[in-house]
Amino acid sequence: MYTAVPFYDNFGKYSLIKHYTNDLHEALLSKDGPTFWEYWRSKFETRPHCTQVSGCIEPEVIANNFASYLSEIYALNNAQRASSDEYMTLRENYFGFPL
Repeated sequence: MYTAVPFYDNFGKYSLIKHYTNDLHEALLSKDGPTFWEYWRSKFETRPHCTQVSGCIEPEVIANNFASYLSEIYALNNAQRASSDEYMTLRENYFGFPL
């Protein structure tokens, strides 16, 4: 974001310069909580604009259609291995890497 800042040069001539700012960073540095969150919401939080997918507006119907589509286009590499409990057995003892 930039703003035009008026100034007078060494010869007394009035001019405007482009002054680039990072409003979000400046609000954080000045510990101005309300302004910071106002800028945060304006830059990062957007309202969903899509209210219809393939003619459907109900979230459950959209999710079911998506699941159905994925099940049609993807197939298991090995059905016998996919039905085994190998993943759950391995996962039981997994705790992740230490920090």
